[in-house]
Amino acid sequence: MFARAKSVRYFDRIKGLIGFANKQALGAYIQKTTLEPNMLPRWQYQRLGIGRLTAYDALATVP
Repeated sequence: MFARAKSVRYFDRIKGLIGFANKQALGAYIQKTTLEPNMLPRWQYQRLGIGRLTAYDALATVP
């Protein structure tokens, strides 16, 4: 899902599905969870980076 969200048009279609109004709101949430380590999803002792899982840097970059 996030791989296809490189497109601005596709991101606009799924942003309601993931519960954010825009890319900046998602970025703010990712920043907040990064600063609060207990909010990050984890597998045993390994924490999963949400920014990396969602490919945040590539979201909505292709017209």
